[in-house]
Amino acid sequence: MLSVRRSPISRPGLAFLIAAAAAVAGVLGAWWITPDAVLPDGGAFASQIVAASPDQFRPEPREWSAYLALLLVTPLAVALGLWLTRAMAAEARPRPGDVLLLLAGLGLAAWAVARDDIATLFNVDWRVLTATGVLALAAAAGGAAGLVPSMRSAAMLHRLVLAGLCITSVLLCFATRVFDVRSIDSVPFMPHFSAFFYSIVQISLGASCTIGVVPQYGCYGEFYAPLLKLAGLNVLNATLLTALLQSAALVSILVFAGRLVRSPLVLLAAGLWLILLQNWVLVGVTDPYFQYGPLRLLFPALSLALAMWFTARAGAARAAWLGAFGSLAVMFNPDSGSVVLLALALLVAATPLALRGGMPALRAAGFAAAFFAGAFAAGAAFILLLAWKGGSPPQLLQLMAYPRIFAAEGFMMLPLQGLPALWVAVAAVLLLGVLLAALDLSKGWNREAMLTLYAAILGAGLVSYHVGRSHPNTLLLCMWPAVVVAARLLDRLTGATGKDASRSLAFIGRATALLWIGLAAVIGVPGAPLLAETAATRWQPILQAAAPAEPGLPGFIAQESDGEAYEVIGIDQPVLAAEARHRAGYGGPGIAETLLRKDAAAYIDYLLDTRPPHLFIDYRLVENQPYWLNTASWIRDALPRLRAIYSLKNWSPDGEMMHLVREPSPAPDLFERHLSCAGPSCPPPQTIVFAEQGGRLWQRWQRPVQLPLDLHEPVPAGGFDIIMTVAPEPEQGPYATIVSNHSYDFRGFTLHHLPRSNGYYSLAVGDGERWHASKPFIIPPGRLSRLVVHAEGDHFTVTLDGRTVSEMTVANAQVKGPPDVPLSFGDFMKRGRPFAGLIEFAALVPHPGQQGANHD
Repeated sequence: MLSVRRSPISRPGLAFLIAAAAAVAGVLGAWWITPDAVLPDGGAFASQIVAASPDQFRPEPREWSAYLALLLVTPLAVALGLWLTRAMAAEARPRPGDVLLLLAGLGLAAWAVARDDIATLFNVDWRVLTATGVLALAAAAGGAAGLVPSMRSAAMLHRLVLAGLCITSVLLCFATRVFDVRSIDSVPFMPHFSAFFYSIVQISLGASCTIGVVPQYGCYGEFYAPLLKLAGLNVLNATLLTALLQSAALVSILVFAGRLVRSPLVLLAAGLWLILLQNWVLVGVTDPYFQYGPLRLLFPALSLALAMWFTARAGAARAAWLGAFGSLAVMFNPDSGSVVLLALALLVAATPLALRGGMPALRAAGFAAAFFAGAFAAGAAFILLLAWKGGSPPQLLQLMAYPRIFAAEGFMMLPLQGLPALWVAVAAVLLLGVLLAALDLSKGWNREAMLTLYAAILGAGLVSYHVGRSHPNTLLLCMWPAVVVAARLLDRLTGATGKDASRSLAFIGRATALLWIGLAAVIGVPGAPLLAETAATRWQPILQAAAPAEPGLPGFIAQESDGEAYEVIGIDQPVLAAEARHRAGYGGPGIAETLLRKDAAAYIDYLLDTRPPHLFIDYRLVENQPYWLNTASWIRDALPRLRAIYSLKNWSPDGEMMHLVREPSPAPDLFERHLSCAGPSCPPPQTIVFAEQGGRLWQRWQRPVQLPLDLHEPVPAGGFDIIMTVAPEPEQGPYATIVSNHSYDFRGFTLHHLPRSNGYYSLAVGDGERWHASKPFIIPPGRLSRLVVHAEGDHFTVTLDGRTVSEMTVANAQVKGPPDVPLSFGDFMKRGRPFAGLIEFAALVPHPGQQGANHD
């Protein structure tokens, strides 16, 4: 009898591959046919944003069209896969080419385009990563071919690994994501925390979402507020609650991965990567970035637990609960919540179709009806609760302004990375998960396949966060479903859950998992010292709670306001409000979330209309705003209007907070205290005034600043006076510098203490080739002396208390110094020469006809 050679790939399998290729082509085609970036509505809405410059707008129609095409292709791929692969269900053993071609075509191509991106993100040689990818593909291909018997899963070891991963994730969350008001300086980018925390504070103090506060990220504050009212509103309790929610999210993801992955080794590899991706401190970033974890992570992660619950025994009642959960997810955070709602709806509709049985289409319709009924009921109840709390209907459409600012107008968006890019690999893994899950479901009900399908669809939706922002770090945060799907595929295809895998391939599978673990160690272990340092910095003040806390800004505000009404305009606005239990009177967005001109104008109008007796303004917001996503300095621009009714009374001890009071001021207005001019018609001050306390300096408007201080103040080449009142300590280090603007290239000048001279100082001036030192002179230690450096052309004179102590002429003197070298007080620009003593007063006074620019 003639034997017929069996083709390695079936016709349905080949059609399946063609369909996948067509899907990829459709996504790429959507990219290429979409017009280049243009501002919608001709930029009319963009003009309403307080952007610093037009180049802050980068709309991304191509990225969004490709992403929408991917979303459209995904359900079509599911249906097409179910139809095309039905014939394969009858085969006792899938042909190796059916899965091998999919893996080799999509997986290898995705790895090739992503290798450089991964290496850049994690600072790991791409060759190491490529070797890992090749072994993973080899293991997957062999597993698909069904060459060797399966590995037995070690149930006890599996449970131990899962428990260890869960405990580790919880410990990391609480170690690095908890801090109080005394350790908040360890948070590197306060606007992130302020934008997250402001609505929580306002709602906890009596406001309602969109009624009394307009949050940027959704109504999550309504979920936080009841718990914080019980525990007490402050930074510590808020971050503890946030760490608890983040821990719950990560544990839910790990338990879900443990349900899909039977191999303890593969589970360990996947779990380590999940922990690594959600703990940026291990890769050198100490910003907890609450905007993603738990804000955009919590409900998607918890939905995995609900997916397991629903697929265990599907029914209309459970579908309704899933709908209610999805509706609350939208209220908590519209970005991720919309994805959860859609993914759960697809799960509810697809489950009865996959279960088959009697009239699956009718059951799917019934489940969908129950799902949307639950969603409607929960959404309506939440809206009624807001209306009851706020006393008026909530304006939930206000929440759509921020997606429009960022997604539609492209404000502060980055271009989606072109090839090579990691996001292509993530999309390929998710699409592959959808296709292979559909293949399994075409053979009959398979709960693990349905859960894999749900994770892949959820992941495809969550990638929208990266499609919009397109920062490489955002992809690391939202790619976690792809890690779960990849672990499931590796576990399945290397024999851990299969029936016909070879021992050799099982060995390759273990080796691949070990390499993944090794890579996680290579990337994460170097971050352990930073993790320990961050945890110590943030927890040490908390554990020393018995020690009296310094009054700081909350104490300064409480003392100065003395029970009267006040408003705070500051970088850490919600922190100060939480510690003082003070609800802002303005019902709009917080300072960090004020991105529309109408909101900025409304806030200033509110202050001018209500005229609170005290106004506290962060000096950094008056001078510039480099923190607020490159927004224009609308607070600085509004200062002339505020000064019409407010005067500057005093400063906080650290010089960060201006205290303004309504006129008439009980003390001279510090706004007008300049060296040689007073009144509103005066030009910006040219003076620098030091405080009456050692080690501090008063800058513009008598502001105290820590020494040493660098000012990018051009020194007039023709002539100037530097006037100072100084009191040196008896002991000075070598070249202890009072004032200088030099580096090392013989340009500029310096007034410093001479080494081993027992109190002698000298003025040194460069001519571009060498230094010229004046005759040494003594500045009496321990008492204040008036010191003047007079420069007129090439002639320099130093006077002390009105008498000349040194003078010299330097031909071709170059006193301006290098253009990038600041005018430094208390040390020179490269540090290491600190002045010990008090500088009570200092002023740079250009001679008539010379131009001196303002400092700062």
